[in-house]
Amino acid sequence: YGAVKTWSRSILAQGLTRIEDAGAKVVVMDLALDKRQGSASDAQLWRIMANHRNVVLGMAYDASRSPTYTPDDIRGLVFLEKFAIADNLTLALTKTQHFPYYDFEPPVSDFTGSAAGVGVFDRETDPDGGLRNARLFYVSTVEYPPSSSKLPGHFPQSNLADGVPVALPNIALVAALRV
Repeated sequence: YGAVKTWSRSILAQGLTRIEDAGAKVVVMDLALDKRQGSASDAQLWRIMANHRNVVLGMAYDASRSPTYTPDDIRGLVFLEKFAIADNLTLALTKTQHFPYYDFEPPVSDFTGSAAGVGVFDRETDPDGGLRNARLFYVSTVEYPPSSSKLPGHFPQSNLADGVPVALPNIALVAALRV
């Protein structure tokens, strides 16, 4: 099987351009765009997304993710706040599985900031490999990874304080709400 190859961002940008030119109301990209590929190809895809603001992006949850976070990781998590459901959230938190906020892997900050929505696309399968249940929300609490020093660069304003309970919807729900 080997490593999975993904299309370059410039190819994705060309495809997105054709879809946008055809008049798409919403575009769902069920791809992991959480790592930068290169400034030119990333910028090309970002410009198309920023011009239309109708793209719903996916993100993963990785409980085993490296405890090292780049400034872009933190910016992506701050931009993710705008897609978190926090107002009037009533959940039986003692009966609901909790997912640490900093283990979500949103798309790179440029893409997250320009998206129409971001939803979790992890698929939880049963031991036999079948998918029988889908989680609509991932309950979390806003918490940014600790930093031993000031992170370089500019950061968006955080609208939610550490400790605020949030629900992050799955990508199918986000897409349905945007349509």
